Amino acid sequence: MRTVIGLVALVAALGVGAAPAGAQVGYGGYVVDAYGGLHPFGGATAVTGGAYWPGQDLARGVAVTPTRGGWVLDAYGGVHPFAGGPAPTGAPYWSGQDLARAIVAAPTRGGWVLDAYGGVHAFGGAPAITTAAFWPGRDLARALVPRPAGGGWVVDAYGGVHAYGGAPAVTSAYYLPGFDVVRGAVANRRGRGGWVLDLFGGLHAFGGAPVVTSPAAWPGQDLARGVIPDTATYGGWVLDAYGGLHAFGGARTVGSPAYWPGVDLARGAGTGTGSSGGRTPPRVRRTPVLRRVTYDVAVRGSVHSDLGEFINAVENTYADERGWSAAGFEFVRVPSGGTFTVWLSQAALVPTFGAPCDSFYSCDQGRNVIINDDRFASGSPYWPGPLADYRHMVIDHETGHWIGFGHLLCGGPGALAPVMMQQSKGLQGCAINPWPLPSEIAAARARLGGSTVGPQAGSATATSE
Repeated sequence: MRTVIGLVALVAALGVGAAPAGAQVGYGGYVVDAYGGLHPFGGATAVTGGAYWPGQDLARGVAVTPTRGGWVLDAYGGVHPFAGGPAPTGAPYWSGQDLARAIVAAPTRGGWVLDAYGGVHAFGGAPAITTAAFWPGRDLARALVPRPAGGGWVVDAYGGVHAYGGAPAVTSAYYLPGFDVVRGAVANRRGRGGWVLDLFGGLHAFGGAPVVTSPAAWPGQDLARGVIPDTATYGGWVLDAYGGLHAFGGARTVGSPAYWPGVDLARGAGTGTGSSGGRTPPRVRRTPVLRRVTYDVAVRGSVHSDLGEFINAVENTYADERGWSAAGFEFVRVPSGGTFTVWLSQAALVPTFGAPCDSFYSCDQGRNVIINDDRFASGSPYWPGPLADYRHMVIDHETGHWIGFGHLLCGGPGALAPVMMQQSKGLQGCAINPWPLPSEIAAARARLGGSTVGPQAGSATATSE
């Protein structure tokens, strides 16, 4: 389950967050949580994270330098130093696009970021890496595995292992074409090859590495989140979704630096000799379907946003179990004649749907959920967060009106904003939040128990952001 519980109070209670400033990195390593909080293990000392995004699932990995400090990687390729980590000059950045998949520190200085398509981007003075593994437009890269002797491998989602920089070509014994099964990979620090980690926690040797028994296996459960090497043995640790660390290959048992049972918050781990993490796995629906509703997508006027990108944003928002699907909705897109229509509308034509729709904001009108093309393209000047999160928010917000909800107010300074708050117009002291709060999900589930969902069950609505 990838669901990240979006309550600041619960986050604090779970212990998720940045540690005190001023500490130095010692022996061991760090687990990074979804929000960027860093948690030391194996004797490493507490550090301050390079960035912290409460309530936003933005962290994609962490790398620790061999000498001091390191970097946290965000979803868009941003590299954020902590504990004296060097400035990440030359790091890539893909604003609003979740393309970063892994970060690894180089042996001497700087490091590399792996993107979703297999591109490897050097920063901070690390040598450039050229690989033959590159899949433009396809989210297939999952792990970057430098060898201690030089060169290394890129590992794809299916288990394929692709050599670069003089590393030996290997035939992967674990290869499932078409299935996104890989959650990490690591080099054997004491010999040849390495191991690929599957989503259930299994470790698969390649390139001459010894066969190891997986320290943790969760058949049928997508719980593995990364694997990192130990400095003293040929083994290492497997990281699970809840923050647990599981030793293999002679590595010492270490206590989990933070543990959130049942909550998928761990996003990566790193030591001075390797890193893991980088990709949040695809979601598998776990909420029972209480009501299936259909929708179609339409365009009004001349829009400058890409229609395919808009459809993807709508589909991903509706499929995400941080959204209204957590209440029991299943949203199914149909070519036409859906229960409701999601519109991408030219800004100047939004008012043609009827009052109180206007040309600046998005709105809903009866069975129409209307997204203003200008807002989809550039967000709102009053929204300080990523554009991708704004898109989730505005789709969730206007769909919430279709479900039958009106506007809500901020619950207090620093609290997560309700998704039904008019976040496009200001935050009232709340933190940005693209997803319905648990209280909003509970209210939607209560509606599903009756017959008052959508305007087809009652009077038509007309609400502007």
